[in-house]
Amino acid sequence: MKINSLTYIDSYRNWKISKMNFADLSLLVGVSGVGKTQTLRAIVGLRNVILNGEALNGVSWELNFSINEKNYIWAGEFEKVENECVIFKRLTKKAKEKNDEIVFPKIKSEELRIDNKIVVKRDQKELHINGKKSFKISPYESAIKVFSEEQIVTPIVQEFRNIYFFNLDDESHRYIRERGFEEFNNRCSDIEKLKSVRLPILLKLGIASRCHKKIFESIKKTYIEIFPKVEDFRFVKIKDEDGESLFTFEIREKNTEWISQKEISTGMMKTLLFISKIMLCANGSVIIVDEYENGLGINCIDVVADLLMENKERVQFIISSHHPYIINRIPMQYWKIIYRDGSSVDSKTAEELGIGRSKHEAFKQLINNTLINEGAF
Repeated sequence: MKINSLTYIDSYRNWKISKMNFADLSLLVGVSGVGKTQTLRAIVGLRNVILNGEALNGVSWELNFSINEKNYIWAGEFEKVENECVIFKRLTKKAKEKNDEIVFPKIKSEELRIDNKIVVKRDQKELHINGKKSFKISPYESAIKVFSEEQIVTPIVQEFRNIYFFNLDDESHRYIRERGFEEFNNRCSDIEKLKSVRLPILLKLGIASRCHKKIFESIKKTYIEIFPKVEDFRFVKIKDEDGESLFTFEIREKNTEWISQKEISTGMMKTLLFISKIMLCANGSVIIVDEYENGLGINCIDVVADLLMENKERVQFIISSHHPYIINRIPMQYWKIIYRDGSSVDSKTAEELGIGRSKHEAFKQLINNTLINEGAF
Protein backbone atom coordinates (compact mmCIF):
# COMPACT_ATOMS: atom_id res chain seq x y z
CA MET A 1 0.00 0.00 0.00
CA LYS A 2 1.04 3.59 -0.62
CA ILE A 3 -0.76 6.72 0.55
CA ASN A 4 -0.70 9.20 -2.34
CA SER A 5 -2.53 12.21 -0.94
CA LEU A 6 -4.76 13.45 1.86
CA THR A 7 -7.31 16.25 2.13
CA TYR A 8 -8.85 16.64 5.57
CA ILE A 9 -11.28 19.17 7.09
CA ASP A 10 -12.16 19.21 10.79
CA SER A 11 -15.13 21.56 11.12
CA TYR A 12 -15.52 20.77 14.84
CA ARG A 13 -12.05 22.12 15.67
CA ASN A 14 -12.07 24.53 12.73
CA TRP A 15 -8.93 23.51 10.87
CA LYS A 16 -8.09 21.75 7.64
CA ILE A 17 -5.26 20.09 5.75
CA SER A 18 -5.16 21.29 2.16
CA LYS A 19 -4.39 18.50 -0.30
CA MET A 20 -1.01 17.06 0.66
CA ASN A 21 0.86 14.61 -1.58
CA PHE A 22 3.14 11.91 -0.22
CA ALA A 23 6.10 10.02 -1.71
CA ASP A 24 7.73 6.73 -0.70
CA LEU A 25 9.49 8.79 1.96
CA SER A 26 7.99 12.06 3.16
CA LEU A 27 9.78 14.11 5.80
CA LEU A 28 7.43 16.73 7.21
CA VAL A 29 9.50 19.76 8.15
CA GLY A 30 8.36 22.87 9.97
CA VAL A 31 8.37 24.77 13.25
CA SER A 32 6.23 23.58 16.15
CA GLY A 33 2.51 24.24 15.84
CA VAL A 34 2.16 24.34 12.07
CA GLY A 35 0.32 21.01 11.73
CA LYS A 36 2.88 18.22 11.29
CA THR A 37 1.44 16.15 14.13
CA GLN A 38 -2.14 16.94 13.10
CA THR A 39 -1.40 15.60 9.62
CA LEU A 40 0.02 12.34 10.94
CA ARG A 41 -2.85 11.90 13.39
CA ALA A 42 -5.38 12.54 10.65
CA ILE A 43 -4.03 9.53 8.73
CA VAL A 44 -4.11 7.37 11.85
CA GLY A 45 -7.64 8.56 12.65
CA LEU A 46 -8.86 7.46 9.21
CA ARG A 47 -7.14 4.11 9.71
CA ASN A 48 -9.12 3.71 12.94
CA VAL A 49 -12.39 4.55 11.19
CA ILE A 50 -11.89 1.44 9.05
CA LEU A 51 -10.26 -0.89 11.57
CA ASN A 52 -12.00 0.07 14.83
CA GLY A 53 -15.23 1.66 13.71
CA GLU A 54 -14.32 5.03 15.22
CA ALA A 55 -16.19 8.22 14.37
CA LEU A 56 -14.51 11.58 13.73
CA ASN A 57 -16.76 14.45 14.75
CA GLY A 58 -17.24 17.02 12.00
CA VAL A 59 -14.53 15.55 9.78
CA SER A 60 -14.64 15.30 6.00
CA TRP A 61 -11.81 13.71 4.06
CA GLU A 62 -10.43 12.39 0.81
CA LEU A 63 -7.67 9.79 0.97
CA ASN A 64 -5.99 8.66 -2.24
CA PHE A 65 -3.97 5.44 -1.99
CA SER A 66 -2.69 2.57 -4.10
CA ILE A 67 -2.77 -1.20 -3.54
CA ASN A 68 -1.18 -3.57 -6.05
CA GLU A 69 -1.20 -0.99 -8.86
CA LYS A 70 -4.89 -0.16 -8.31
CA ASN A 71 -5.81 3.37 -7.33
CA TYR A 72 -8.34 3.97 -4.55
CA ILE A 73 -10.05 7.20 -3.54
CA TRP A 74 -11.96 7.01 -0.27
CA ALA A 75 -13.91 10.11 0.71
CA GLY A 76 -16.59 10.91 3.24
CA GLU A 77 -17.99 13.18 5.89
CA PHE A 78 -19.13 12.79 9.49
CA GLU A 79 -21.76 15.16 10.85
CA LYS A 80 -20.69 17.77 13.37
CA VAL A 81 -22.23 17.27 16.79
CA GLU A 82 -22.19 20.29 19.10
CA ASN A 83 -22.18 18.38 22.35
CA GLU A 84 -19.56 18.07 25.07
CA CYS A 85 -20.48 14.42 25.55
CA VAL A 86 -19.43 13.44 22.03
CA ILE A 87 -17.13 10.41 22.06
CA PHE A 88 -15.23 9.23 19.07
CA LYS A 89 -14.98 5.48 19.56
CA ARG A 90 -17.15 2.69 18.25
CA LEU A 91 -20.81 2.77 19.23
CA THR A 92 -21.69 -0.04 21.65
CA LYS A 93 -24.88 -1.00 23.45
CA LYS A 94 -23.07 -0.86 26.79
CA ALA A 95 -21.95 2.71 26.12
CA LYS A 96 -25.51 3.74 25.35
CA GLU A 97 -26.86 2.00 28.45
CA LYS A 98 -24.34 3.74 30.68
CA ASN A 99 -25.03 7.23 29.39
CA ASP A 100 -27.95 8.24 27.19
CA GLU A 101 -26.38 11.68 26.81
CA ILE A 102 -23.54 10.31 24.71
CA VAL A 103 -23.88 11.46 21.12
CA PHE A 104 -22.14 9.73 18.25
CA PRO A 105 -21.51 11.52 14.95
CA LYS A 106 -23.22 9.85 12.02
CA ILE A 107 -21.74 9.46 8.57
CA LYS A 108 -23.37 11.94 6.19
CA SER A 109 -21.73 10.62 3.04
CA GLU A 110 -19.12 8.12 1.90
CA GLU A 111 -17.69 7.10 -1.44
CA LEU A 112 -15.08 4.63 -2.60
CA ARG A 113 -13.63 4.66 -6.10
CA ILE A 114 -11.33 1.98 -7.49
CA ASP A 115 -9.53 3.02 -10.67
CA ASN A 116 -12.09 5.83 -10.92
CA LYS A 117 -15.07 3.43 -10.79
CA ILE A 118 -17.53 4.10 -7.97
CA VAL A 119 -17.96 0.89 -5.97
CA VAL A 120 -19.42 2.33 -2.75
CA LYS A 121 -21.69 5.36 -2.65
CA ARG A 122 -23.61 6.32 0.43
CA ASP A 123 -25.63 9.16 1.91
CA GLN A 124 -27.86 9.31 4.96
CA LYS A 125 -30.73 7.67 3.08
CA GLU A 126 -29.25 5.05 0.76
CA LEU A 127 -26.22 2.85 0.21
CA HIS A 128 -25.16 1.51 -3.19
CA ILE A 129 -22.53 -1.19 -3.73
CA ASN A 130 -21.35 -1.59 -7.33
CA GLY A 131 -24.34 0.43 -8.50
CA LYS A 132 -26.89 -1.73 -6.67
CA LYS A 133 -28.91 -0.56 -3.70
CA SER A 134 -27.87 -2.38 -0.53
CA PHE A 135 -29.47 -2.93 2.87
CA LYS A 136 -29.19 -0.28 5.57
CA ILE A 137 -26.15 -0.35 7.81
CA SER A 138 -25.16 1.42 11.00
CA PRO A 139 -25.02 5.19 10.40
CA TYR A 140 -22.08 5.40 12.81
CA GLU A 141 -19.61 3.15 10.97
CA SER A 142 -17.84 3.26 7.64
CA ALA A 143 -19.20 0.99 4.93
CA ILE A 144 -15.61 -0.25 4.50
CA LYS A 145 -15.67 -1.46 8.11
CA VAL A 146 -19.13 -3.04 7.80
CA PHE A 147 -18.31 -4.85 4.53
CA SER A 148 -14.75 -5.78 5.52
CA GLU A 149 -15.32 -9.44 4.53
CA GLU A 150 -16.45 -8.57 1.02
CA GLN A 151 -13.93 -9.40 -1.71
CA ILE A 152 -13.83 -5.88 -3.11
CA VAL A 153 -13.17 -4.33 0.32
CA THR A 154 -11.00 -6.95 2.04
CA PRO A 155 -7.70 -5.76 0.45
CA ILE A 156 -8.29 -2.28 1.89
CA VAL A 157 -8.84 -3.57 5.40
CA GLN A 158 -5.83 -5.88 5.16
CA GLU A 159 -3.55 -3.06 4.00
CA PHE A 160 -4.87 -0.56 6.56
CA ARG A 161 -3.78 -3.02 9.26
CA ASN A 162 -0.24 -2.32 8.07
CA ILE A 163 -0.45 1.41 8.77
CA TYR A 164 1.58 1.86 11.94
CA PHE A 165 1.78 4.93 14.12
CA PHE A 166 5.08 4.26 15.79
CA ASN A 167 5.20 5.32 19.46
CA LEU A 168 8.58 4.31 20.82
CA ASP A 169 7.67 5.28 24.38
CA ASP A 170 4.82 2.75 24.50
CA GLU A 171 7.10 -0.13 23.50
CA SER A 172 10.34 0.61 25.36
CA HIS A 173 9.75 -1.26 28.60
CA ARG A 174 7.37 -4.06 27.68
CA TYR A 175 8.08 -7.62 28.70
CA ILE A 176 6.93 -10.68 26.77
CA ARG A 177 4.68 -13.14 28.56
CA GLU A 178 5.70 -16.74 27.95
CA ARG A 179 2.17 -17.76 27.02
CA GLY A 180 1.96 -15.15 24.25
CA PHE A 181 5.51 -15.86 23.14
CA GLU A 182 4.85 -19.56 22.64
CA GLU A 183 1.50 -18.97 20.93
CA PHE A 184 2.82 -16.55 18.32
CA ASN A 185 6.13 -18.37 18.00
CA ASN A 186 4.22 -21.35 16.59
CA ARG A 187 2.01 -19.20 14.36
CA CYS A 188 4.85 -17.15 12.87
CA SER A 189 7.29 -19.81 11.71
CA ASP A 190 7.10 -18.21 8.25
CA ILE A 191 9.01 -14.90 8.07
CA GLU A 192 6.37 -13.21 5.89
CA LYS A 193 3.70 -14.19 8.41
CA LEU A 194 5.79 -12.68 11.20
CA LYS A 195 6.21 -9.45 9.25
CA SER A 196 2.52 -9.09 8.45
CA VAL A 197 1.03 -9.84 11.88
CA ARG A 198 0.31 -6.91 14.24
CA LEU A 199 2.34 -7.62 17.38
CA PRO A 200 4.47 -5.58 19.78
CA ILE A 201 7.87 -5.00 18.19
CA LEU A 202 9.81 -6.65 20.99
CA LEU A 203 7.67 -9.80 20.68
CA LYS A 204 8.41 -9.92 16.94
CA LEU A 205 12.11 -9.57 17.67
CA GLY A 206 11.89 -12.35 20.26
CA ILE A 207 10.23 -14.67 17.74
CA ALA A 208 12.88 -13.76 15.17
CA SER A 209 15.60 -14.71 17.68
CA ARG A 210 14.19 -18.24 17.75
CA CYS A 211 12.79 -18.89 14.30
CA HIS A 212 14.42 -16.43 11.91
CA LYS A 213 18.09 -16.24 12.78
CA LYS A 214 19.16 -14.53 9.56
CA ILE A 215 17.05 -11.41 10.04
CA PHE A 216 17.73 -11.43 13.79
CA GLU A 217 21.47 -11.37 13.15
CA SER A 218 21.00 -8.61 10.59
CA ILE A 219 19.18 -6.48 13.18
CA LYS A 220 21.91 -7.22 15.69
CA LYS A 221 24.63 -6.23 13.22
CA THR A 222 22.93 -2.91 12.47
CA TYR A 223 22.47 -2.22 16.18
CA ILE A 224 26.12 -2.93 16.96
CA GLU A 225 27.18 -0.59 14.16
CA ILE A 226 25.43 2.19 16.08
CA PHE A 227 26.60 1.03 19.51
CA PRO A 228 30.06 -0.53 18.96
CA LYS A 229 30.50 -1.18 22.68
CA VAL A 230 27.69 -3.74 22.47
CA GLU A 231 28.92 -7.29 21.80
CA ASP A 232 25.67 -9.23 21.87
CA PHE A 233 22.00 -9.23 22.84
CA ARG A 234 19.53 -11.96 23.69
CA PHE A 235 16.18 -12.88 25.24
CA VAL A 236 16.07 -14.74 28.56
CA LYS A 237 13.27 -16.15 30.68
CA ILE A 238 12.57 -14.63 34.11
CA LYS A 239 9.83 -14.82 36.75
CA ASP A 240 7.79 -11.81 37.82
CA GLU A 241 6.58 -11.16 41.39
CA ASP A 242 3.59 -13.44 40.86
CA GLY A 243 5.72 -16.26 39.52
CA GLU A 244 4.61 -15.81 35.92
CA SER A 245 7.23 -16.55 33.27
CA LEU A 246 8.34 -13.63 31.13
CA PHE A 247 10.92 -13.12 28.41
CA THR A 248 13.11 -10.06 28.76
CA PHE A 249 15.74 -8.49 26.58
CA GLU A 250 19.39 -8.16 27.61
CA ILE A 251 22.52 -6.67 26.07
CA ARG A 252 26.16 -7.31 26.83
CA GLU A 253 28.78 -4.64 26.35
CA LYS A 254 32.50 -5.29 26.13
CA ASN A 255 34.03 -6.29 29.48
CA THR A 256 30.67 -6.22 31.28
CA GLU A 257 28.02 -8.63 32.49
CA TRP A 258 24.61 -8.87 30.81
CA ILE A 259 22.53 -5.69 31.24
CA SER A 260 18.80 -6.24 31.85
CA GLN A 261 16.08 -4.55 29.83
CA LYS A 262 15.05 -2.20 32.66
CA GLU A 263 18.66 -0.98 32.99
CA ILE A 264 19.20 -0.26 29.29
CA SER A 265 19.06 3.43 28.42
CA THR A 266 15.88 4.72 26.79
CA GLY A 267 17.80 5.84 23.70
CA MET A 268 19.36 2.43 23.19
CA MET A 269 16.01 0.67 23.55
CA LYS A 270 14.22 3.08 21.20
CA THR A 271 16.93 2.64 18.60
CA LEU A 272 16.58 -1.13 18.77
CA LEU A 273 12.80 -0.91 18.42
CA PHE A 274 13.06 1.47 15.47
CA ILE A 275 15.48 -0.79 13.61
CA SER A 276 13.38 -3.86 14.40
CA LYS A 277 10.17 -2.16 13.29
CA ILE A 278 11.60 -1.29 9.90
CA MET A 279 13.15 -4.71 9.29
CA LEU A 280 10.23 -6.74 10.66
CA CYS A 281 7.31 -5.06 8.90
CA ALA A 282 5.55 -6.38 5.81
CA ASN A 283 6.20 -5.07 2.32
CA GLY A 284 3.71 -2.33 1.57
CA SER A 285 3.47 -1.16 5.17
CA VAL A 286 3.12 2.53 6.00
CA ILE A 287 5.16 3.66 9.01
CA ILE A 288 4.21 6.98 10.58
CA VAL A 289 6.54 8.55 13.13
CA ASP A 290 6.12 11.93 14.82
CA GLU A 291 9.43 13.65 15.60
CA TYR A 292 11.35 10.44 15.13
CA GLU A 293 14.52 11.91 16.60
CA ASN A 294 12.97 11.88 20.09
CA GLY A 295 15.09 9.62 22.27
CA LEU A 296 17.61 8.88 19.52
CA GLY A 297 21.20 10.06 19.98
CA ILE A 298 23.25 11.77 17.29
CA ASN A 299 25.15 8.51 16.80
CA CYS A 300 21.90 6.80 15.76
CA ILE A 301 20.67 9.27 13.19
CA ASP A 302 23.02 8.39 10.31
CA VAL A 303 22.28 4.66 10.40
CA VAL A 304 18.53 5.13 10.92
CA ALA A 305 18.37 7.66 8.05
CA ASP A 306 20.20 5.15 5.84
CA LEU A 307 17.66 2.48 6.84
CA LEU A 308 14.81 4.75 5.76
CA MET A 309 16.45 5.32 2.38
CA GLU A 310 17.25 1.63 1.88
CA ASN A 311 13.71 0.46 2.70
CA LYS A 312 11.57 3.19 1.12
CA GLU A 313 10.88 1.06 -1.97
CA ARG A 314 9.12 -1.61 0.10
CA VAL A 315 7.81 0.48 3.01
CA GLN A 316 6.36 3.99 2.92
CA PHE A 317 7.61 6.36 5.61
CA ILE A 318 5.72 9.49 6.63
CA ILE A 319 7.70 11.12 9.41
CA SER A 320 8.11 14.52 10.98
CA SER A 321 11.12 16.30 12.38
CA HIS A 322 12.50 19.73 13.14
CA HIS A 323 15.94 18.44 14.08
CA PRO A 324 18.53 20.11 11.77
CA TYR A 325 20.83 17.09 11.65
CA ILE A 326 18.03 14.75 10.59
CA ILE A 327 16.70 17.14 7.95
CA ASN A 328 20.19 17.46 6.52
CA ARG A 329 20.54 13.66 6.32
CA ILE A 330 17.39 13.18 4.20
CA PRO A 331 17.67 14.27 0.53
CA MET A 332 15.68 17.44 -0.14
CA GLN A 333 13.38 15.81 -2.73
CA TYR A 334 11.69 14.04 0.20
CA TRP A 335 11.07 17.19 2.24
CA LYS A 336 7.51 18.42 2.75
CA ILE A 337 7.72 21.93 4.18
CA ILE A 338 4.64 22.40 6.37
CA TYR A 339 3.24 25.82 7.13
CA ARG A 340 -0.07 27.26 8.24
CA ASP A 341 -2.23 29.95 6.67
CA GLY A 342 -4.66 30.72 9.48
CA SER A 343 -6.45 27.45 10.24
CA SER A 344 -5.33 25.82 6.99
CA VAL A 345 -2.31 23.48 7.01
CA ASP A 346 -0.46 23.65 3.71
CA SER A 347 2.74 22.19 2.30
CA LYS A 348 5.35 22.87 -0.34
CA THR A 349 8.24 20.87 -1.76
CA ALA A 350 11.81 22.12 -1.71
CA GLU A 351 11.57 22.59 -5.47
CA GLU A 352 8.44 24.75 -5.12
CA LEU A 353 10.32 26.97 -2.68
CA GLY A 354 13.26 27.26 -5.08
CA ILE A 355 15.63 25.63 -2.64
CA GLY A 356 19.11 24.92 -4.06
CA ARG A 357 20.49 21.83 -5.73
CA SER A 358 23.30 20.78 -3.39
CA LYS A 359 22.43 19.32 0.00
CA HIS A 360 24.48 21.91 1.87
CA GLU A 361 23.01 24.79 -0.10
CA ALA A 362 19.47 23.41 0.26
CA PHE A 363 19.73 23.08 4.02
CA LYS A 364 21.09 26.62 4.41
CA GLN A 365 18.24 27.99 2.30
CA LEU A 366 15.70 25.95 4.24
CA ILE A 367 16.70 27.24 7.67
CA ASN A 368 16.78 30.82 6.34
CA ASN A 369 13.44 30.57 4.55
CA THR A 370 10.72 32.86 5.91
CA LEU A 371 8.09 30.15 5.55
CA ILE A 372 10.01 27.64 7.66
CA ASN A 373 11.03 30.21 10.26
CA GLU A 374 7.64 31.85 10.75
CA GLY A 375 5.54 28.79 10.03
CA ALA A 376 2.23 30.62 9.91
CA PHE A 377 0.76 33.75 8.36
